[in-house]
Amino acid sequence: MKKLASAAKLGEARLSSPGKIKSPMAVKNSQAPKWVNIDYPRPSEKVLKGHYAIRVHAPWANEAQVSLNGTSWNGCRSDVGFFWHDWRPERSGVQKIYARARNGAGAWTKAETRECEVE
Repeated sequence: MKKLASAAKLGEARLSSPGKIKSPMAVKNSQAPKWVNIDYPRPSEKVLKGHYAIRVHAPWANEAQVSLNGTSWNGCRSDVGFFWHDWRPERSGVQKIYARARNGAGAWTKAETRECEVE
């Protein structure tokens, strides 16, 4: 039992030592690259009418928004490390999805536009 406790303390020391492994929170600093990706829907994915959750990935951000076909920006909710927008497409055809994210009151970083087809 003492060996396990010693190993745990050693692990803590290694993680907290300067110049060693950095915590995941270090990724959220201002030096981190700021990129935004629309994970879902996938490129050229066919989406059925009804409910669909658009997933935006921007791990450095604390706010994200989505625009559908160039309309107004809609806020996303944050959950399990991603941003989500609940979409209810009603018309068939190709739809364009735009996403952007920011950290605090800083400038917005945009994702590459995503197209999908609603059936």
